[in-house]
Amino acid sequence: VLPVYNERDNLRRLFEELRDVLVNQFAEWEVVFVDDGSTDGSKQRLRELHSEDDRVRVIEFAANFGQSAALDAGLQSARGELVVTMDSDGQNDPNDIPRLVEALESNSYDCVVGWRRNRNDPLGKRAASAFAARLRQLLLETTLHDYGCTLKVFTQEAAHAVHLNGEMHRYIPPLLSWRGFDVGEIEVNHRERRHGQTKYSWERLPKGFLDLLNVWFWQKYSGRPLHIFGGLGILSGVVGFAG
Repeated sequence: VLPVYNERDNLRRLFEELRDVLVNQFAEWEVVFVDDGSTDGSKQRLRELHSEDDRVRVIEFAANFGQSAALDAGLQSARGELVVTMDSDGQNDPNDIPRLVEALESNSYDCVVGWRRNRNDPLGKRAASAFAARLRQLLLETTLHDYGCTLKVFTQEAAHAVHLNGEMHRYIPPLLSWRGFDVGEIEVNHRERRHGQTKYSWERLPKGFLDLLNVWFWQKYSGRPLHIFGGLGILSGVVGFAG
């Protein structure tokens, strides 16, 4: 499953790399591209790939709804016993897919997350990601290093249990863990972008932070809502009485 937004010049090369890996490793497979309202001709390139190979499926959005929505649509439509997600910019390495699958199967995980330990990204993006990762570790009490890596493998059950909105694609591991799924992590390769521009912008930071607070809140209080709402009610009552 690959979300796509304005990645026309990366798509054919990436699909050819993917096909080489999948043909050699798996008896049956499909590639699901989700075009998230691209405006650069990506949609036409994906249609070409589909016409050349019927193992390519394309889901098209009429407008740009964001990476979470694109991933959610792909995960819910995926038909394989195992489901892999990855970026369409070519920075994730298809050769890591067999390693992810092996880690999942040998450890009986439900999901294995890629860790881009050595990232090929601009300094500003690496710094922001490192800060966000540390904040997530503190608030969510996790040992995972890289929530932002799209390269993951899921069992079908785990893939279909994920429901995303906002910027929640960053929080797939805790969302699965709270539902009782086992999540692991391995280091993966991260390559330099060949074509196009990153879709990352500083404007996404506030949205990501609000989603982090949302995830933290539900982790702490979803099983015992009276602890927070009851406490707020008592506090309001005391303040009202004192007034």
